[in-house]
Amino acid sequence: MWSDDAGTARPDVRDRTSAAPGATEITQPIRPLRDTVRTGGASPVPPPIEQPVLARLLVDRHGTILAFDRGAEELTGWSAVEIAGQSRDVHDGGPLARALSAPATTPDGAAGEPRPLLRLERKDGGRVDVEVRVVPVDDDGRHLRVDVLRVVRTLPPVSLIESGLGEIDPVTGLVGPVLFRETLEGALAAGGERTTPVSVMLVDVDRREELVERCGEDRWTRALGAIAALVLEVARPEDLVARLGEGTFGVLAPDLDAGSARTLAGRVRRRIEESGKQIDLAGNVTVSIGVASWPWVGRDAEDLLRRAGEALGEAHRLGGNRVWSYVRRPRVPVSIPVRFDTPESPALGTILDLSHSGMFVSAQAPLRPGMRLALAFRLPGEDESIRLLGRVAREAGEDGPAEASDGIGIEFEKISDADRRRLEAFLYERRRAS
Repeated sequence: MWSDDAGTARPDVRDRTSAAPGATEITQPIRPLRDTVRTGGASPVPPPIEQPVLARLLVDRHGTILAFDRGAEELTGWSAVEIAGQSRDVHDGGPLARALSAPATTPDGAAGEPRPLLRLERKDGGRVDVEVRVVPVDDDGRHLRVDVLRVVRTLPPVSLIESGLGEIDPVTGLVGPVLFRETLEGALAAGGERTTPVSVMLVDVDRREELVERCGEDRWTRALGAIAALVLEVARPEDLVARLGEGTFGVLAPDLDAGSARTLAGRVRRRIEESGKQIDLAGNVTVSIGVASWPWVGRDAEDLLRRAGEALGEAHRLGGNRVWSYVRRPRVPVSIPVRFDTPESPALGTILDLSHSGMFVSAQAPLRPGMRLALAFRLPGEDESIRLLGRVAREAGEDGPAEASDGIGIEFEKISDADRRRLEAFLYERRRAS
């Protein structure tokens, strides 16, 4: 008998040398996972235990699942009786697991050996991506122990994705553009009812055509799976990640404002840059990311995606490997003093153009793009100041008023609901009057 960590007895399957008739097989062989385990001498040497094991599976060299423990049962919803040695018909032909490939880092953050990922198909139709350690349990490598170390990502049931709204991309395992747009429309409707933000990120591989030409379609396809896994690793559990194009991924981030979305996008960019050399392509792999956040920009799903696309184009134009957020050009001309929101309240300059998402300020202060400022200003006829946290989006140029030779464009990142309502009421009256 084989016993799991909880002491539960399991059938002794280690003597099997081939897949049992009707046994459940992994769609993609698990052999690539075995190849990541180093051995020395005559006996396999498992890697050191770095963290607790959440679940454990036993498979043969063909990837056939022979047994798994109570942790695996809880993680997948399947019982050992339903999986080990049973036919696929028991669970509608759906594979329990398939191999993924993704770079990883060692616990201290330094670049290390690639750590394999496994996608487990849950009984309810959902999926869970887990980080695993694969260890041979006999000298000839006929049987492998798969230790689940960490849950990386939980995905919705496939039945929801294949219900006519979209389909699974076979290369990355991500949803496609149809479901992504449908979900975005639903998120915007829900956000409007709750007055909560919704952000969209478009992640695009830099120099895609050059990479494909140099490395070939096969390596490019494998690299796409690795890049998708990295985006999933950084994204939050509530985010939806989709493949939207040949080298383009979308991230739908509900309840995430512009500043937080840019921070998340920056983490995605850095994660891929740090792992670029480990992806199976010659040279480094980097991405450019365009971000747009509703309600600051975008009237509907189509408009929000278009704004994110414009921001992505700007990121590419500036050289790639960067994050760029869409900032709507200010619409209402004003002349309002603005100051730093500090006890001393030093003046910054004069607001020349103002919108609900940003402003252009005539100022000669040495403020570079990316700097964040705590600012305050009073709308005409009001005694109470509007206070906000802003980010310098760009210096004077094509996005600034023609009459301004010195100035900065500032995007609003944090502003209270009360101040936002006051600002929007002021802008509405000014637009109506003009």
